[in-house]
Amino acid sequence: MLCVKELTSVPASVHRCRGLLRRVGLLIDLVFLTIKQEMASSCCSAPSSSAVVDVVDTISLPNTYSTWPEISGHLSALSSKAESGPETFQRALEHDGETVSISLLDKVLGKAQYITEDHFYGTLLPWIADKALEVESLFKESDYSILNLYNGRCQEIQLSRQQVCCLMALAFFNTFKELPGSAHGAGGYQQFTFTGFLSFPFYTSQESKLICLLHYFERIRQAETNKEDTFLNVNIAFSRKQLPKASIEDPNTFWGQCDHPLVPFESLAEGLIEGANGCLQVDFANEYIGGGVLGMGNVQEEIRFVINPECLVSILFCQSMDHLESILITGAEQFSSYTGYGGRFQFTEPYNDPNPTDKFKRKQVNIVAIDATPFDFFTSAAQFQRNGINRELYKAYCGFIHKISMDDNESGENVPVATGNWGCGAFGGDKEMKTLLQWMAATKARRPVRYFTHNDERFAERQKIVTQFLLSKKVTVGRLYNVLVRGKTTIGDVFSYVMEAFDN
Repeated sequence: MLCVKELTSVPASVHRCRGLLRRVGLLIDLVFLTIKQEMASSCCSAPSSSAVVDVVDTISLPNTYSTWPEISGHLSALSSKAESGPETFQRALEHDGETVSISLLDKVLGKAQYITEDHFYGTLLPWIADKALEVESLFKESDYSILNLYNGRCQEIQLSRQQVCCLMALAFFNTFKELPGSAHGAGGYQQFTFTGFLSFPFYTSQESKLICLLHYFERIRQAETNKEDTFLNVNIAFSRKQLPKASIEDPNTFWGQCDHPLVPFESLAEGLIEGANGCLQVDFANEYIGGGVLGMGNVQEEIRFVINPECLVSILFCQSMDHLESILITGAEQFSSYTGYGGRFQFTEPYNDPNPTDKFKRKQVNIVAIDATPFDFFTSAAQFQRNGINRELYKAYCGFIHKISMDDNESGENVPVATGNWGCGAFGGDKEMKTLLQWMAATKARRPVRYFTHNDERFAERQKIVTQFLLSKKVTVGRLYNVLVRGKTTIGDVFSYVMEAFDN
């Protein structure tokens, strides 16, 4: 059991040794981060949300394309079962002369109870094709378009579960080709297609991602067969929030003079964020929402998006986030259980989401996407400086102030934030600094914190000591902010530094 004395009296030489080891680890992480960023950029038309491009007000759906007669012909053939089999499916995926591999699908069929080759080609695939064709009826009232949530557009989109499934089916058949933005390419968008789920046969985690997707389609198909109208007719909401620039003009006032006492903080070594029912659950997002989920990505955000697959449609109409933005997804329930993380991610079984429903009959699942700053071996020190601290505070605060609805709490006030090691790992963030910054942002938003350390019992114990100490000292956001921005902390010594500063 750690004590306050142990935290505050570690020799400087030990800190230097830890720092050196940490920097070596960060250098290794940088390699993986670079690979992940390259993967993300390969499916995005611009490297940053700061690019200036013309954006369109709405996103046109594939049935408005000049190629729709050919696409719909392939879909109709599959839907009617006039044609079937892998060759027909592959032809339906390949447009404008491109070549698409379905090699991973061959490995997946037969691995889950219902995903046999006969069931997929004889029942599920024709149904998915039929769902894609429903675009002409499900989106008729919106002139076959969807509102584009570009940078600064603080609005909400509500789509029925049927509409979401239709968009997912269109992506499954690789039909989305026209990205929002200028005629010369759109900045800040990924192409919404699942062709990446069908290839990469050498990665077992990719098999599980595909199984999650197929299970989602099967669950909706069964709901239609069983006439589960309440389940099928709920709306999934997607909302974008941006902090007013006036609120960040003077961080010394906004944060440095904030007199809110720190809110309760619960540190949990066991459990997962998605299991924190009744909380505002944090998605450790990429600035491009979904991150590398459409490719080979399989860490926190990507896993969340495949076990709660209705989140995936946000990729279609949400431009990449700037430093003052966040995106909230409400009602996208979990369909799959899993084990593992990264390359060890593995689908285990179907999942029945136990969350209660809200007044709109949808599951009380509120997922907020906030993207942390990526640091590497060369830029790591910036996270301990004033500008780096301010950026993460405002980003987290923007996510935590979203209004959410619970049956017993219409305003969503005081609903806890469920979070964890946001922006750590491959992004190079310091867990101790991120703990305090998220705690401060949650306090400003008046939400308690439930922090999941991902089975790290030692770190959870350290958190408990530090948070209980600061609470006993009745530390405010402003006092803690003014200590942190002195810029005297380094990797792994933030807790010790803060406790020493308030130990008087």
